[in-house]
Amino acid sequence: MELEKSMLASNMKKESIGQWLAFAIAMTSVIGGVIVILCGKSAEGIGVIIAALVALAGVFIYGRHAQGKERKEKNLQ
Repeated sequence: MELEKSMLASNMKKESIGQWLAFAIAMTSVIGGVIVILCGKSAEGIGVIIAALVALAGVFIYGRHAQGKERKEKNLQ
């Protein structure tokens, strides 16, 4: 039971760190896009912002899909 508790705590910590890093990357990309827009390159700035958001959405969707697949495999065992 102690091993399971430590594994769970470790997994939660990893997920939290991953979420904070994703937030930092997203905010950096959005701020960079806004700076590009303010420099007069509106199309490129909007492209940077959209690309960052699409990448984050893709990672989120892929992660949820992988979690669902893993849960199904565990339920079959």
